[in-house]
Amino acid sequence: MINFDTAGYLWYRFYCFRGQCYYFMNSRRIKWWVCYVLPAFFYSVLIVYLSSLSDLPSPMPGFYGSDKLLHGCEYFLFGYLIMRSLVVAVEDRSSTVPALATVILGGFFGLSDEIHQAFVPGREASLMDFLFDMAGLAAAVLAFSFLRRRFGPLRFIEDWIEEVR
Repeated sequence: MINFDTAGYLWYRFYCFRGQCYYFMNSRRIKWWVCYVLPAFFYSVLIVYLSSLSDLPSPMPGFYGSDKLLHGCEYFLFGYLIMRSLVVAVEDRSSTVPALATVILGGFFGLSDEIHQAFVPGREASLMDFLFDMAGLAAAVLAFSFLRRRFGPLRFIEDWIEEVR
């Protein structure tokens, strides 16, 4: 028979690292997943869903390059969501690691999205779409601190999320 006190102690010792104990799902980690990671994940699911549609309805009047503009805006928001989840995850918020990771992760996702579109009937993969995806990611990385700290309603929401412990 297993003594639950012993099992709990072993569980506690298993997750201790450098003298600080991090439980498997403490409140800080749950908040990070729910408020930062899940929005980026659900947005990526939305991108995959939209790219799997054979015939997309055009919400804008058709001018040359309107789909490129939509790609850039779509990946700008995706890059912002990735960047905000990575900036909160690292201790040194001024480092360039979250910015590089955002561009690399978003770039791989954009590349896989374009490859996926090549196999969808009625859709085609395009290098220009991928380049506009990367431009949207880069613009999100460059505009992240400006949008987060200087845009009033967004700053209020972000500060409220970070205060909740």
